[in-house]
Amino acid sequence: MQSNPAELPLRRHQRTRTFKPASIVFNKGNTVLDCTLCNFSESGAQLQLRNAVHTSKHFELQLTNERRKINCDVVWRNGDLVGVAFSSRWQAIKPRKENSKLSDKVIEKLRAELSSDSDGPEQSDQVQ
Repeated sequence: MQSNPAELPLRRHQRTRTFKPASIVFNKGNTVLDCTLCNFSESGAQLQLRNAVHTSKHFELQLTNERRKINCDVVWRNGDLVGVAFSSRWQAIKPRKENSKLSDKVIEKLRAELSSDSDGPEQSDQVQ
């Protein structure tokens, strides 16, 4: 892996400048680092890390505002900047499915508990 972008051969694809919030995800999803997508092309991107944190050589880049992700390989590092090559195609990040039946049951149970709690103390406070 080369450490200086000036040493790399000329890029094959034109880069588009942008400043989009993104996340680097690795370690089977257990490690997530915030970063900024500075520029990108068809084949790769430049990322700016917060606090020049060390990352894995292979990771998933997620554009959370756009709900897209892509696999990346680190090509170079220079301080808090990282150049990556894309090793997959962009994919949509699927929203997590909520279990609505379970949610409905939990809501029903809570309502029942609340209504029984409001009836219970009044009866037990009465003197017979």
